[in-house]
Amino acid sequence: MQKFIHNISLLASLIALAAALWQDWGVWLTVKRMLVSYLGFFFFGSFLSLSIRAIPLLEGKSKVPGQVQTDGMESALGGKSHLTGKVGK
Repeated sequence: MQKFIHNISLLASLIALAAALWQDWGVWLTVKRMLVSYLGFFFFGSFLSLSIRAIPLLEGKSKVPGQVQTDGMESALGGKSHLTGKVGK
């Protein structure tokens, strides 16, 4: 995932460079915009990656003790979950 986020950030930086060449911006302005686009995409992608990984941790702590764990597919499977068999026993 880290390599994917890095590649997306690098692509954003290269798009900023292409825009700079097309618009004929100065060198300093181009470097600043490339840095901002790289860091923006890197931090945003990292935040999304961490938030996706944190969802199972948050769901695991919110379960009531003694409750049968289900996956939300009970209505589609006629009251049965493919993880636990019958829901609620």
